[in-house]
Amino acid sequence: MNIRVKQIRKRLGLTRPEFSEFLGLTSRSLMNIELGSRNPNRLTIKVIGFLASISKRDALAFIKELNRHD
Repeated sequence: MNIRVKQIRKRLGLTRPEFSEFLGLTSRSLMNIELGSRNPNRLTIKVIGFLASISKRDALAFIKELNRHD
């Protein structure tokens, strides 16, 4: 899952700070997940899995929509 998180983030064209903010993590926590020294919680795994299962366009629209509700 760790390497996959980084691949998904890069596929979406998001920086670590952008993706970590969306996921509600610190940039350092996301880095640790990407490096394999920390495991994400179940909700984070499900959100990342969902983003991986849809098109880049739909994933970015989903992120934009959720960020509107901050």
